[in-house]
Amino acid sequence: KTQEAKALVPYYYLPSKKNLEKESLIIGSNAYQLLYFGEIEKSLNLAKLAVKINKSNEKLWLILSEAQTANKYYKEALFSLKKAEKLNDKESEIYFAQSNIYLKQSKLKEAKNALERGLKIEPNNHKAIFQLGNIFLMKKDHKSAVKFYNETIKIKPKFWPAINNLALAYFEQGKIN
Repeated sequence: KTQEAKALVPYYYLPSKKNLEKESLIIGSNAYQLLYFGEIEKSLNLAKLAVKINKSNEKLWLILSEAQTANKYYKEALFSLKKAEKLNDKESEIYFAQSNIYLKQSKLKEAKNALERGLKIEPNNHKAIFQLGNIFLMKKDHKSAVKFYNETIKIKPKFWPAINNLALAYFEQGKIN
């Protein structure tokens, strides 16, 4: 003989993959905004969450890398960029971000190689060309630095950092006028 039992069965919402991907992009966007406003630790936590939810979006890996870089976790940031590169090796920003990290670590050769890979994808990126000029200036190869600063100015004529560094490279060559 059985007795009647009354029970409440809880309802669980299981989001679809599409919903999770959409939410991960929103979380990633929030992480990027926090990074912009200087909330680098909070940004890192949100970026990690976004990537945990959606490991297949290279943009989220890029955001995570930026947050890691801001927190000076360079090794982890380079790892995140490798993940992004595996997902989409045609994204120039991946290589420009790698270069930025290598420059922070004073690894000029690696920074130069990463910039060159990015420029193969996006050849008219004036900021990347300018950074190449900066690398040559740091290496005291003033002739090459002048070449890249002139190339930058050709693309973006009023880009004052390139104009300024061009003058510096000329000065270092003894070309005062």
